[in-house]
Amino acid sequence: MLSLLRYLAGRLFFAVITLFLLSIVLYGIIYLSPLDMRVSLFMPGNVPLRILLDEEAYGRLRDRIIEENHLNDSFSTQYGIWMRNFVTHNWGYSPSLRQEVLPALLDRSPATAELTIYSMLLIIPLTLFSGIQAARKKDKPTDLLIRGLSMAAGTIPLFIMAFFLMTVFYINLKWSSLTGLDMGLLQSNGSFHPYTGLMTVDGLLNGRMDITLTAIRRLMLPVLTITASQWALLTRITRSATIEELQKDYVLAARSRGASTHLIIGRHVLKNTLNVFLANTALSAASIVTGVFIVERIFLWPGVSDILFRTGSFVPDASAVIGFTIYSVIVVLFIMLVLDLLQASINPLISEGMIGGSDGQ
Repeated sequence: MLSLLRYLAGRLFFAVITLFLLSIVLYGIIYLSPLDMRVSLFMPGNVPLRILLDEEAYGRLRDRIIEENHLNDSFSTQYGIWMRNFVTHNWGYSPSLRQEVLPALLDRSPATAELTIYSMLLIIPLTLFSGIQAARKKDKPTDLLIRGLSMAAGTIPLFIMAFFLMTVFYINLKWSSLTGLDMGLLQSNGSFHPYTGLMTVDGLLNGRMDITLTAIRRLMLPVLTITASQWALLTRITRSATIEELQKDYVLAARSRGASTHLIIGRHVLKNTLNVFLANTALSAASIVTGVFIVERIFLWPGVSDILFRTGSFVPDASAVIGFTIYSVIVVLFIMLVLDLLQASINPLISEGMIGGSDGQ
């Protein structure tokens, strides 16, 4: 337990350093742009006010923005102010969203979390099962089928996969839905309480099975799309790792003693394959989160990606864009941390520093 806590502390330290360095880079990109460009990032409204205001009024607004946001100060001063606001939960006001950025992100987080959780719950068992089955039936019809499907799924872009599944399950079979949930409307009638923010769970907690079933129908296509895109790569990795394990001396020795392949895989091979799987899934965390955001927009799921599309304007919304980017990095680092801890709990040698985690250390 002590070694696992030390491992957790090390991973948390690594995550904080990573977030710190990325925030410097992100803020530096903005700081290195010309002053007028930086001023435009903080302009209120969805159209360039230079077109609407006379020269004097625009000049006063420009000067006020420069003063309020310290745009003439040094980079270290500006970044220090931003970091202080960040750690005190003041991520700035978004004129496009017409609200503070952090509350806007948190309001939409449960929907994104729900989509991500169900996708991971499907990706992990499906990938392990298919990868191990392909390895057990190496070069046989089952293996060839799984390899063919994974290669086909891996060559299809995410948005094409989404539209394909939408055509099959929504348009033709009508098994799924793209509408039918509005958390604000449910809360407004006073009979629905958002205990967790997850519609599938809150429906059950409120005794509203109809809401849970509607949420499942809404989640079906987004979850399948994300799962298919990740399954394609991770299944091939799992297959290769399992084949490698099956060729090791301890497996040959177990077989010589009469142990069945099922027993060998269940007791020994699965544990080592799972380590490889979790390590590669952690490295794919950024791809998973990006896929979640893309799928949210395609299937109209009311998640965090809605922030960027609400800010669609002639000029960017600095507070919303920076907040969304930092939020995304935090989510990726959190997923990596959870998967690293799962890996360390399965293999104690990792937490004891004898084997590197997902970052290869």
